[in-house]
Amino acid sequence: MQMDGLGNYGGWRWIFIIEGILTVLLGVFGWFLLIDFPEQATKAWRFLNDEEVKLVVDRINADRHDVEATPFNFKEYISYAGDWKIWVFGANIGLTSIVNYSASYFLPIILREGLGYSVAAAQCLNTPVCKHAILSTESC
Repeated sequence: MQMDGLGNYGGWRWIFIIEGILTVLLGVFGWFLLIDFPEQATKAWRFLNDEEVKLVVDRINADRHDVEATPFNFKEYISYAGDWKIWVFGANIGLTSIVNYSASYFLPIILREGLGYSVAAAQCLNTPVCKHAILSTESC
């Protein structure tokens, strides 16, 4: 079935409309199906019995000591923004991502349109090279 023009929308728009509707429906459905933290699991769908809840809580306490959630404190939350290590880590991730995404998105275009390679050759040249074998353009 062709949806181009249906409801005065282009076919490409229907892809986003249908995916959006499905995402919202699954999100609402998932909200009611999600099991809360282990202490509440016996109330939700009888997912765990009391013995299993105790086992899970004991294991979490032995591992991280944070079964009881601390109340939200905005002052403590915002205090982490003043840590220089957070900003350096964020800049590192951001600047690394720029290099990675620019290479992965634009290298095939540069190889195809700027250097005149075929689509297949541009895609082959864009893939990571094995350390033991270097593919030539003809093998693609």
